[in-house]
Amino acid sequence: SIISSGIKDLELYERLRILSILLLDLTYRDNDFSRKELNQAVNKALKTVTKIFNKELKQINKLSSLDIISLMVPFERAYLALLPSIKISDIFVKKWKYISKYINDTDIIVIFDYIFEDNTLELIEKEIHRRNSKAIEPQKAIMDFYLAVIKYIQGEEITSSRFDTIIDNADMKTLQEVQAVSRKLAGHTSGALQAALATFNFNVLNEYSHKMFDDYDDYYDNDYDDDDDDDYDTFLNLPNMDFDFDFNKSGILSDEMFLQKAEHFVQSLHFNALPDEMIKMLRNSIRSNHKGQKSLDVICNAIKRVKNKEISREVKIFFLGTGTKGLGEK
Repeated sequence: SIISSGIKDLELYERLRILSILLLDLTYRDNDFSRKELNQAVNKALKTVTKIFNKELKQINKLSSLDIISLMVPFERAYLALLPSIKISDIFVKKWKYISKYINDTDIIVIFDYIFEDNTLELIEKEIHRRNSKAIEPQKAIMDFYLAVIKYIQGEEITSSRFDTIIDNADMKTLQEVQAVSRKLAGHTSGALQAALATFNFNVLNEYSHKMFDDYDDYYDNDYDDDDDDDYDTFLNLPNMDFDFDFNKSGILSDEMFLQKAEHFVQSLHFNALPDEMIKMLRNSIRSNHKGQKSLDVICNAIKRVKNKEISREVKIFFLGTGTKGLGEK
């Protein structure tokens, strides 16, 4: 075919890269046109490229584990201007049973981050069980941590117990690796679990029911293809938040402006959907950072000076610390 002859002189890695991009584009465009003949043409092209791709994939044992990872790395969001999705890993997941045996334990963890979705949880769980008995640290602890997250999502184990066991048994180096993975997994989850993973504090899982955050979940998604995750990025970075409150022309931010911007901040992150205890937990997480504590103190003092203005529940708790006594307020 024209495609085969066009790529025959390229290296295997490059051939698979080109074919997977073509498949990604054709898969999303299949039956996407109003004209029947266009859909038929796309379908025919899809079948042709799939056949060539499957043939080339039989040689994947010639690639290194790192090469296979590289093939599955999501594209940057800028590519959405050209492609219907940036999750190229979707193409390779369909052939998981064949390619997974050529990926080592260290690299498999990286791929889990690329493919972690509701429809791949069973695949990831099976892969972990297949490898776990022979895995060494820190890979074993990380795999156990993934299983704990999956079990929580599936509603089988909805307390902090499994997470606590992993953390308690990990040495400092392994704990750092697990914490890094926890932060990444927060981007694939929502509600209480997302907050627990982002702050690496799993006590919150013991305080709230598994379905308590359904309304809140709608605000945060982990879809690689979306371009609307600014809210989530801010939420995930709360522990290291730099409250960028702009100054007015005089160089001095008035107390009322502090209050106005504080209200906008909590509204933009939909804190109204969170219970008091969750907002307090996020506040304490920020105050554990010296810079965050200093920023909150400045904002708090300014808001306290405002008179005759209504202040929302969320601002009172998050910025003023109302009702935080006895909850580890720092």
